[in-house]
Amino acid sequence: MNLLLHRNFRNCLSQRRQIRRFHKLTSQYQFTTNEPSIQKASEHSDMRLSCSANKKARRPWPPTGTKPTIVCFGSNDSWQRDGLWPGFRSISDFHFYEVPNERLPNAISQEHERKLKAVGFLKFIDAIDKTTPVHIAFFYHSGRHISDELIEEIHYRGIRTVIMSLDDKHQFSYPVDPVTGESHQLRVARQVDLYWSTWKVGTQIVKKTGGNPWYNGEAANPDFYRPLGLKRDLDVVFIGANYGYRGRFVNHLIKRGIPVDCFGYGWPNGLVSSEEMVRLFNRAHVVLGFGGVGHMSEVKHLKGRDFEVPMCGALYLTSYNPELCDFFNIGREILCYSSMEECEELIAWTIMHPQECQIIRNAARQRSLREHTWQARLQSMIEVLRDLYKNPYT
Repeated sequence: MNLLLHRNFRNCLSQRRQIRRFHKLTSQYQFTTNEPSIQKASEHSDMRLSCSANKKARRPWPPTGTKPTIVCFGSNDSWQRDGLWPGFRSISDFHFYEVPNERLPNAISQEHERKLKAVGFLKFIDAIDKTTPVHIAFFYHSGRHISDELIEEIHYRGIRTVIMSLDDKHQFSYPVDPVTGESHQLRVARQVDLYWSTWKVGTQIVKKTGGNPWYNGEAANPDFYRPLGLKRDLDVVFIGANYGYRGRFVNHLIKRGIPVDCFGYGWPNGLVSSEEMVRLFNRAHVVLGFGGVGHMSEVKHLKGRDFEVPMCGALYLTSYNPELCDFFNIGREILCYSSMEECEELIAWTIMHPQECQIIRNAARQRSLREHTWQARLQSMIEVLRDLYKNPYT
């Protein structure tokens, strides 16, 4: 009992701390409805002017029909191995430079660590550049790993830079530089050629700090996340870590007589492999999702699961987030709840309407195949970059 009370107390403290940071972030910027987030390549005149005024000329693109050469700075977790990196390999000459999340043992400070990582990545780029010109340097890592000098050196070589960030509602306020107090993520966001954010309102923050934002969601690899034709012998499945409000939510459903099988860090079933996760999605009558950010149940963010589960042709039920409407037809392709009680009600509905559920599963898979593959996302990213530098020497 004392352990449970201690855990609940720590969760409450974490939630309050994260909410304070988020409120401070949103109050720092005035959001207006006449500043639409940037989505389409045809809408980038302001971004192009900014790039022309502030950036060194970029290298010409490869000839038509030739794939661009892309180098990536990131970690090699299963999520990237199963989806993002194969997507890159399908549309480019792709080269991956692994940067661990853990601190380098020979680094004496964060600044020194960023310098060491920068030196290693620049050597990696220069070695590739001897045989084929590098066109894009893509970063999928927290800004705390990326130095200003690294971005500057890459631009000096004429290479375009892109950062993809999937957790900006958290990272725009933490971690921060201990000297300036500025978020590492916002520090790098204003320097790169294109900042890919999955937070629509967050693109306005990037614009106000002088960056070039692009709003788009995650995606999924259809060759990995796919229907397997397995018997749906599990009622409700959730796969993800047990933290914040998730345990309390699941316990509510179980007390109401709804069996929920949970897998991941902090659950009795423990972790599962990526392959087993796909099998569990296929075995579930309903796959449960949580859209909250960290310990904040009220603040929602797009998640990788929002695209992986529908790509499997599974029935996905997650917390309502208005940004999901940009990618799916809620009620026809995925289902959303706004409270524990509504989640319980929707699960009961799915049990009583198996045929309608299968129609939703099929529609989700087809929509995902048309629009939400990594290959399609990354091709759109390249089109945006092409539009920014139609004339590389302006």
